[in-house]
Amino acid sequence: MAVREIVMFGDPILRRKAKRIHHFDPALPRLVADMFATMHAARGIGLAAPQIGLSIRLLVIELDDAATGRRHVCKDGRCRKHHERPTRETGRKAPDEKPDK
Repeated sequence: MAVREIVMFGDPILRRKAKRIHHFDPALPRLVADMFATMHAARGIGLAAPQIGLSIRLLVIELDDAATGRRHVCKDGRCRKHHERPTRETGRKAPDEKPDK
């Protein structure tokens, strides 16, 4: 996972109509992981692909506390739960793990 640079307000890419994603290729899961890493580094709750300079219809969001694992990926306006299990190295709990007391 790599933290990507976030595009700032005023950049023309933020005003462009993003392109649809027609195929899930092998690079897409890495992009999703990079987007979650970038979102967490910026202490955000969501990130759209144009915010990292990619004019495609892709959005990642975390709807609840990071420990719950409630992550979603939206592609072309349709959202689904993201099933990647967080790892212990990130300090995040998998959804079925009990919190430490």
